[in-house]
Amino acid sequence: MDFYRCQKEDVLKQLQTHKEGLSPAEAESRLQKDGYNVLEEGKKVNPVALFFSQFQDFMTILLMIAAGISAALSFITKDRNDLIDTVILLVIILLNNVIGFIQQYRADTAIQKMKNMSVCLVKVRRGGRDMLIDSRRLVVGDIVCFEEGDRVPADCRILSAKNLKCNESALTGESAEVEKEDAIVDKALPLGDRKNMLYSSTYVVRGSAEGVVVQTGMRTEMGKIAKLITHAELLKTPLERALEKLGKIISFAVVGIALFLFLFGAVFKNQGLLPNFMSSVAVAVAAIPEGLPAVVAVLMAMGVQKMSRHRAIVRKLQAVETLGGCDCICSDKTGTLTQNKMTVQEIYTLTPADGQRLFECMEYCNTVKGEQGQFIGDATEIALKNYLADNCINIPRAIQIDQIPFDSDRKMMSVFMQTNQQTLIYTKGGAEVVLKKCSRILDGGVIRPLEKSDCNKIHKVCTEMAKKALRVLGFAYRPADGEKTEENLIFIGVCGMIDPPKAGAWQAVQSCKEAGIGVVMITGDQKDTALAIAKRLNIAQSPTELVTGEELDALEGKALEERIASAKVFARVNSGHKTLIVKALQKKGKTVAMTGDGVNDAPAVRNADIGIAMGSGTDVTKSVADIVVTDDDFSTIVTAVGEGRRIFANIRKTISFFLATNFAEVLSVLFISLFLYQFDFLNSTQLLWINLITDTLPVLALGAEKAEKNVMRRPPQRAEKEMFSLRSLLPVLLFGVLQSACAVGTFIFALNMYGNAVALTMTFFTMSFSELFYAFNVRTENTIFSKAFFENKLLFVTVIFALVINALLCIIPPLSQAFGIVALNGLQWGMVLSVCVFAVLMGEGYKLLLRCYEKERKKMAQKQKTERMTGRVSAHTVK
Repeated sequence: MDFYRCQKEDVLKQLQTHKEGLSPAEAESRLQKDGYNVLEEGKKVNPVALFFSQFQDFMTILLMIAAGISAALSFITKDRNDLIDTVILLVIILLNNVIGFIQQYRADTAIQKMKNMSVCLVKVRRGGRDMLIDSRRLVVGDIVCFEEGDRVPADCRILSAKNLKCNESALTGESAEVEKEDAIVDKALPLGDRKNMLYSSTYVVRGSAEGVVVQTGMRTEMGKIAKLITHAELLKTPLERALEKLGKIISFAVVGIALFLFLFGAVFKNQGLLPNFMSSVAVAVAAIPEGLPAVVAVLMAMGVQKMSRHRAIVRKLQAVETLGGCDCICSDKTGTLTQNKMTVQEIYTLTPADGQRLFECMEYCNTVKGEQGQFIGDATEIALKNYLADNCINIPRAIQIDQIPFDSDRKMMSVFMQTNQQTLIYTKGGAEVVLKKCSRILDGGVIRPLEKSDCNKIHKVCTEMAKKALRVLGFAYRPADGEKTEENLIFIGVCGMIDPPKAGAWQAVQSCKEAGIGVVMITGDQKDTALAIAKRLNIAQSPTELVTGEELDALEGKALEERIASAKVFARVNSGHKTLIVKALQKKGKTVAMTGDGVNDAPAVRNADIGIAMGSGTDVTKSVADIVVTDDDFSTIVTAVGEGRRIFANIRKTISFFLATNFAEVLSVLFISLFLYQFDFLNSTQLLWINLITDTLPVLALGAEKAEKNVMRRPPQRAEKEMFSLRSLLPVLLFGVLQSACAVGTFIFALNMYGNAVALTMTFFTMSFSELFYAFNVRTENTIFSKAFFENKLLFVTVIFALVINALLCIIPPLSQAFGIVALNGLQWGMVLSVCVFAVLMGEGYKLLLRCYEKERKKMAQKQKTERMTGRVSAHTVK
């Protein structure tokens, strides 16, 4: 039932109560029937279950199977090397899942925090007596009394109010105080416009009121938000989905190849089942990128540390990559795009000489307390005080001897000030209201009659300010003359104020546009104010790009989805609308980031692909967010997007590196197993060493690569699409084939020249070193000299370190024995290094050809575009 649309008498009748309140017995009966006035707790996460859930992805299951096979082989063959493989695999699995567990173990305390927010003592009238009770025992039909500073414990219909103002930022996201009154509403209105209602978890900041409780607990507007948070579906990130898909592909490929080799060996080789099984396991080990999950987690953790230095605290590891692929940012207006501080923008008086009297009215007609920087009071009055302080305007001291307080009927306030010379009345209020009370005007310090032309001029000024969505206040004064009335005033001037955009917000929005990211502004504010700010920030220019919550309610189905997709600004929206907008954009294929600070933002923040909470926001919103921006600045979000793109680019390089090198190993083992199976080749221990040491060390260094110069001038890249695109897979195939050809060629050449033992050793080092050098190919899509060659010092350190460790395997006899390799002479080492350098040069040649192709393709596209435009112009001219 819409209680705000009913007469208060009808509300009391419907709820079977009266102004004297419920009887204690009736209240207890309703409490037993409806339950306590609390929010239900969300389902708590079991840490043990959360830890074991980390073992459910395909890559981890595959590694566990490999570890089990390795352990079984160790038991059968009594070979300790297989046991070492098992231990290494288990350490990798444990490391990867511990990292995931630590990052994800954020107990879902959102509902509990909301529950704590709503508990307080409340003044209730029961059986004609006023009493204080625990707000949890409040029931529908209770009569509640409110005073300044009280928290509203449940949804209430106002029965009476005096100068009542409330802060409803927890529900609407707008910090400006809302005037409340016992008014009659005869049409459907959004939450922020229901003047005769008080809502749970909001605050009374001025005045007093009485209300009747109409909803409690989970049936309140705050309870509806709690339900939205609880039932929000936790989506996998694009990278998680891409890695899961990759894991499935690798799984089927590994099983298929291993099974094929096992059957091939059983039919065509004169070997027993165990040797055939061992060969199959070697290929499986070569195919599985054991270190990939752990390395991806470490790279994202490195990005988390860097982003924290840019005032973006990442709560969930996967959010780093998702932010980089974001192509739509839904931003709250107040406090994110704007300063969350009303600021005087324009002042108008007939002449500059009248300004001093206007400043006096600003100073005297004001109830703000405290010093600059710590002002306490109404937001508009604080704006006036800040203007005077920021402009170093000195006002003569005066003593207030009387006051006519502001009320919503008069829309004015007046003060009586005693100066050294006389007593004056200073009045401020709505510009049009104040002007009607004036019969004279101040003109160059001279008081003269107010003429119609003056009124027209003032109306025009106010209209122009209103078009800019400025809140306009009028100022007047007169000598007191012993009269305590607000009539026959002398008009001084007007001022316009607004919550202005933050410094750097415009540039941040432009950066988003250059990066192919759409910016959508969502606010609970009035549509005129929302559009004015959107125009200033170049988010939107036309009223057709703005939609209100009321308009959204009137649409459904495809029409609703299309309207949401075409809009750039949403005004007067509630929590449900925000979630609706996020889901509609996701349905259109967008990767959506949602920012917010109030409790009303929490459901949308949780439903978005990436939720961003403001540092000054509520704990509820922070607890469901992926990222917390400590300085509440939209520019910080854009900086974080750039960092996310850098991290995703480095993750993509890492995955490309792993796939290409593992593909090379699989091809090499597969070729030798099919055509040269009578010779010893790389075994599972050697392949595992290459995978863990040679592969893993360089990719960790790749994570430290700086962003490409044009990182924020590229369109967003979705992990699922990008990782499986021809542009990403072609280098994997080509570099894999190239490295495999180098390894197999080295083996065949050395086999004929030096025998099996040396050939195996040279192949081992060729495979290992070519993969290390390949890191220089993959670090950039341009030539390896396009970046400062020694810019990534960590890469050089890790490559040299890996080269040294590999060399020690050959030099130290116990290690040589353990890995089944022999010492090489200088010529043999030279051959190995030459082949590896040749592979790097071939890789650079491929990239050069690719760049030439891309350049020509862009030229052709530009030429075709020019021809089309020329054709259109010619056709138009003919017409």
